[in-house]
Amino acid sequence: MSIRLFSYLSIHVRRALLAITIGSGLALLLYSAAVPPALANPFQPSGGIGRPDTSLQESREYWSEPRIAAALRNDLGLQATGDGAGSGPPDLLAPTQPTPRSMSAQSPYLDPAVGKLVFLYRGSPSSCSGSLIDTPSQRVVLTAGHCLYEAGRWSNAIRFIPELRGWNRPHGSFPAATKTVEINWFNSTRYPWRQPNVRFDFGAVVLQRQLAQLIEPLPYRLYPGAGMTRLVGYPGSPGLWPRMCTSETWRSASFERPRRGPTMRISRCDLKGGSSGGPWLGWFYDSDTGQQELEVTGLSSTRYWRIGGRRAWISSPYFGFYAEEFIDFADTMLD
Repeated sequence: MSIRLFSYLSIHVRRALLAITIGSGLALLLYSAAVPPALANPFQPSGGIGRPDTSLQESREYWSEPRIAAALRNDLGLQATGDGAGSGPPDLLAPTQPTPRSMSAQSPYLDPAVGKLVFLYRGSPSSCSGSLIDTPSQRVVLTAGHCLYEAGRWSNAIRFIPELRGWNRPHGSFPAATKTVEINWFNSTRYPWRQPNVRFDFGAVVLQRQLAQLIEPLPYRLYPGAGMTRLVGYPGSPGLWPRMCTSETWRSASFERPRRGPTMRISRCDLKGGSSGGPWLGWFYDSDTGQQELEVTGLSSTRYWRIGGRRAWISSPYFGFYAEEFIDFADTMLD
């Protein structure tokens, strides 16, 4: 009797477990089918989208001294830090040797590869900061995506002025061949009614010529950790002089919480409007030279007002996978 009862119970337990397994599998299948592909993989995995810039002839004809001055006074005051660039007289290529990183006495913290961009946005002269980074093409100027594309509008007639100091443009100005922004930034801001996702606020200008014979590009570092960082940009109106702020930086998921994407990097600096796109420079030990070297580890994107509204912090999109893919895309646009 006990043997029969045990067999009876075993059969029913196995049937119950089988029913639970089949039911769970069916529920999982139905749930998986109900998840939209866009939710499962909300962001495009890599790259950017770009456009050719205004022709060299149009750029030369447009950028007169008064228009350059107007651009320097016009901050792109987005939710990010806004302005930052300028362009000098067309194609004044003075030096014939690379400028070393010793900096000038007037601006001891300014690297020659850091400069200003001037451009037309919605038909008005505007400006941002940027830095020439060390890529195989030696033509890529990294800046914020909102400097080049926002609300369905591209900036045009872009020129880069490295190491601008007052009205002194020691290296001249250089026109862009094309410009690009990270593809997820483009998708988040292509319509005026959508809120841009600043976690992907990467932009780049590809110049018409290499500058390596004139200016030594800045190396960049991917996947940086927390640490002391130097933020450089051209704040103010007109933003004729570079400014620097040194701060500890860290990653924080609480910033831009409603939006998805890589965690932002945060600094306690506030360079104010005009510094958008300016580089974040970290110190790293170079085993070949035995010295500390500065490398680009971020860029100024967004200002956040702290409690009480008395002080703002600046954030940068993280230099991880998406930054790596975007820089590679920008570097090969003219291939």
